[in-house]
Amino acid sequence: TTIGNSAFNGCSGLTSITIPNSVTTIGNWAFFDCSGLTAITIGNSVTTIGNSAFNGCSRLMAITIPNSVTTIGDWAFSGCTGLTSITIPNSVTTIGNNAFDTCSGLTSITIPNSVTTIGEGVFSHCIGLQEIKVYIEEPINIIDNVFGFVDYSTCKLYVPQGSIDKYKNAAVWNKFSTILALTDGSAIEGVDEDKLNVYSVDGKVVIKNLREGEAISICNTTGQNVYQGNETEVPLNKGIYFVKVGTIVSKVMVQ
Repeated sequence: TTIGNSAFNGCSGLTSITIPNSVTTIGNWAFFDCSGLTAITIGNSVTTIGNSAFNGCSRLMAITIPNSVTTIGDWAFSGCTGLTSITIPNSVTTIGNNAFDTCSGLTSITIPNSVTTIGEGVFSHCIGLQEIKVYIEEPINIIDNVFGFVDYSTCKLYVPQGSIDKYKNAAVWNKFSTILALTDGSAIEGVDEDKLNVYSVDGKVVIKNLREGEAISICNTTGQNVYQGNETEVPLNKGIYFVKVGTIVSKVMVQ
């Protein structure tokens, strides 16, 4: 099933959407300029998000791209100025030209190791970016405008351990003043040995420095509780999880 091209184009009164699991393709301009849209739930059968599908949805605050998506089209989320963070799932192989152009509210981006193509101007004009986490060991060839107008001096780039020198010597990527290692799946500059440390490695969530008597609660992005207990290594399927220990909540990607 497909949501057709321009199906809801310009529906400014639309505030929320739930796309059912029966849908596999979101057509070009499907929700273009739905300026009142604040929330979207995309079903886990969608494989393609079309060109300019959500372009201009300026009030959209958050979106979870499901693990079924393989292609994010050109200008798909351009102008979604309300978005603050984007995690691209480990199913996506292609991010189209200018897919997140002018998402000026974005502060954090996660790019998985499944991505093989990053188009022109993908994150251009994302002037609020503070960190980019890239799980790709070999730097992808990208052109100069992919991060156009991003402040390379303040935005930190996190890459896999062992790949720092590769990124420092790769065109465009080497413009970032600060290139750091992703530590066990999480971007951590320094770890206090006595401080709670939550990260992922080898398909598990690991909790270090757990205090005696503290309980661990892990939920997925839909809010479903997937673990409750006090084991410090918890095997989980690939995905994003929220780990709660006491009053501290950590976001972790399991790969």
